[in-house]
Amino acid sequence: MCRASFRSLARLRRENVRAEHGLAPTKRCNHGNERRFWWMSVHVLSVAVLLCAPPVFPGAVGAVTEVVDEIVAVVEGTPILRSDLRALRATLAQQGESDLSDDALVERRINDLLMTAWADRNHVTIDDKQIDATVQNVAEQNGMSVEELYEAVRAQGLSRVAYREMLRTQLLRMQIVQREIEPGISIDDADLIAWMREHPDRYGLEPVVAVRVGPSQQLVEVPWSTLDPAVQQWIAGNPQPGAVTEIARDGVPTQITFVRLRQADLPPLEQVREQVYAEVRRDRIERAFAQWLGQMRANAWIERR
Repeated sequence: MCRASFRSLARLRRENVRAEHGLAPTKRCNHGNERRFWWMSVHVLSVAVLLCAPPVFPGAVGAVTEVVDEIVAVVEGTPILRSDLRALRATLAQQGESDLSDDALVERRINDLLMTAWADRNHVTIDDKQIDATVQNVAEQNGMSVEELYEAVRAQGLSRVAYREMLRTQLLRMQIVQREIEPGISIDDADLIAWMREHPDRYGLEPVVAVRVGPSQQLVEVPWSTLDPAVQQWIAGNPQPGAVTEIARDGVPTQITFVRLRQADLPPLEQVREQVYAEVRRDRIERAFAQWLGQMRANAWIERR
């Protein structure tokens, strides 16, 4: 109880005690009416209680407080809610990304809000007509009508609204790539060849092993996949050139001398140029986009809770 209530109640108690003992009130009432004095006492008490009572809101009396949502992060003043994470989890699950942690979902949502902030600053909008056109293209590519596409998406647990928002985010990312990323990317033939050497398995290439076999020690070069598993295991241990082992071939011990292990010859660039260029371009864009997001994060106000 607040000080005002204590003073009022104390004063009332003093006056009631004086009245019980037949004493006059400390401050005489204008009409000297005992009934009026009692009404004033009750009135003062009611005001004191109201002054100290906590605020009462509709539905608060007897109700149990229930948290309907929770803020997990704030990006440039925009909150990320727990419900946002649930919706994002459902969307990503339809894209084959499941079992993501809450932290990973928060990071994804932060990226989305950073892209939206960029769009606001640069007056870039993705309107419904662009989304409608994208939906139409996706439907045609899958040999179905727009409504059939929405029905298929809904059957996978994604609402029409959520699906369109997913497309909006993808279209916005494409705008950012076109404006901020692609102008800084250049790819030449040397980049393509280096990429093929770094990823030979993507072009059906495999290492070639040179060994000398048997008593004649005949030199042969064979693809890795054609080697005897025992020889593969031995070479995987990085033997020095000239190292010798024996394996049983048809029950007969055979001497194998290791010579070298090399990558297969690259195919002519012109045969795979389109495929290699697309892969290099995609890799460069992903790397540059990650750097762009890092810069956006460094300059943004982000609070995790």
